[in-house]
Amino acid sequence: MGRVLLGVSGGVAFGLRDRETELAPHDRDVLSAVFGADPATPPGPMQLVVAMVNLLTLAAAERPLLLAVDDVHWFDDLSATVLGAVGRRVSDPRLRILASYRTHPGTPFATAGWAQLTLGPLGGADAGDADPHLFTEQ
Repeated sequence: MGRVLLGVSGGVAFGLRDRETELAPHDRDVLSAVFGADPATPPGPMQLVVAMVNLLTLAAAERPLLLAVDDVHWFDDLSATVLGAVGRRVSDPRLRILASYRTHPGTPFATAGWAQLTLGPLGGADAGDADPHLFTEQ
């Protein structure tokens, strides 16, 4: 039919692909589309959410897991929907998701249910206080 294009979830899932065999068969089937298989029927967003939550929870069972996702404002609608829903459904205390995005009209990422911290640009004094090693080649 057609590949499931899922930017963020595809990258996350691919990074945890070695855990795929530990998932329930239904979750493996859903995520196979993310891994590049060409399913007869592409999975729906909620199927992807459930499979991603299960994969992340499985990975966090071994050791705490922080998933840091940058530039969410560039995500396609499906990826933004899945990430937003996954973030709202995570309940394992060993799993946290940190997502950054620039606020502007049309961003498909829904922040409802997410704790938010708004960061402004650094002022000159704050930028001067930053660790100089961050800005030099080592």
